[in-house]
Amino acid sequence: MSHLPPNGDQPEPENCGASLPVDVDWKKPYSPKVPLKSQIGLKLIEALSGRMLRIRATEVLNKALNKLAIAVHRRELIQANSKTMQNGFSDDLNELEISSVNVEPLNNREKLGRPVYKNLCPDFKERTACLHRDLISDWISLLLAENRERVENVDDTFKCFVNPKSVEYLFTVCLRLQLPPDVKYIALEIYNKFMTLHTTSLYEAINSQKSLSVMQKEEKWEQIFTTVSRQVALRILSSVQIASKLHSYSMGLTIDRVRYCLQLLGYAYTEQSIRKSEVRVLMAIGWCANVMQTPVTYIETFLHTIYRLNCHLEMNTRALWDYSLLIMDCIFLHSEKFYQRVAIVAHGNNAQYVPM
Repeated sequence: MSHLPPNGDQPEPENCGASLPVDVDWKKPYSPKVPLKSQIGLKLIEALSGRMLRIRATEVLNKALNKLAIAVHRRELIQANSKTMQNGFSDDLNELEISSVNVEPLNNREKLGRPVYKNLCPDFKERTACLHRDLISDWISLLLAENRERVENVDDTFKCFVNPKSVEYLFTVCLRLQLPPDVKYIALEIYNKFMTLHTTSLYEAINSQKSLSVMQKEEKWEQIFTTVSRQVALRILSSVQIASKLHSYSMGLTIDRVRYCLQLLGYAYTEQSIRKSEVRVLMAIGWCANVMQTPVTYIETFLHTIYRLNCHLEMNTRALWDYSLLIMDCIFLHSEKFYQRVAIVAHGNNAQYVPM
């Protein structure tokens, strides 16, 4: 009898999209000299990074970011963001690889094409519900303390599954769904936490079976790895769905929207499978989806503060906001190169940057 913990997922429906082929040597993960992170996270990242994940994320996102920069420069971002949407995605972002699988039409598909969030930029001139001036320093102190806690609690699983390919995939989905900017950062943290706990528990369950030989363990792990890699798109969408509900439960992504998005990506999951995946993610993270403040909160607080303290100056806070988000996206997409440059600037050319 297998001692594996129940996966919590129903068997995947047929024609759920092409699985990611496995061409990684899985003999090394069973060497006790290899760290657990290398055994699980890095090997899965290596396999996922070599695939397009059925979406041309790099070209799409770069095109969108270039258009955003041009729109900010011309002060026409509102007009650029108000373009007609089709099937829930921007018309300019239509490079999806549509699957040939015949899927039944969804009800109220017209509603899926309407943007949920119409204004994604905070109004820095609004004073109705602003934080009192005497409390600004307290709020900044809380942010600093939280950031210090984040830095001190970094462990071996930090950014284990946050690689350029997964960031491109998740950011592109959020961009096409026109979700608020902080949703993608929350979703990225949920996804990394879930994948780390999920793959670690599966690996430990296999490795703890003393009755199995090394070859049998490798075969079992290869089967599980194939299933996990095939479910990456579903797990990312579930993380985005949970993050959208954390941001605004009344305007969170519905199952119909998630299902239709997966269909456009070539995955014909049922509503029950999508619902079970969401519950599976929440179960893995202990039903505790509370995350720390996203970088968007720090940017918004900084811009609000400098505007209130320098309201007599002519400041284009909207342009600063848009460029800050643009730079933040670039940092997440090219984090290794960015932190390597930061290390060189801080410590000189002799600095040695150790990737996480």
